[in-house]
Amino acid sequence: MKKALDVNNINPFLQSTISVFETVTQITLKVGKPSLADFSFSKPTYTITVGVVGQMKGQAVLAMEVENAKEIASKMMFGMPVAELDEIACSALN
Repeated sequence: MKKALDVNNINPFLQSTISVFETVTQITLKVGKPSLADFSFSKPTYTITVGVVGQMKGQAVLAMEVENAKEIASKMMFGMPVAELDEIACSALN
């Protein structure tokens, strides 16, 4: 049985992540309902894992399709075209 997510912990983290992401990339996010995931992806996926420490411990994972990751990296690099997720593009995303 999956452990329930507590919105009192998730929502502030999610809202902060959205705010920073949209400020840096100038891309408006469409966010779905948070859930526990089994990490099986049907398309090539780029993931960023953020460790959470303190009173609440765990990991938050931001997952995006590779094509979206390229677009986001391009925006973060001031419009420089990104054909592949090389070291520079991955550094921008991380």
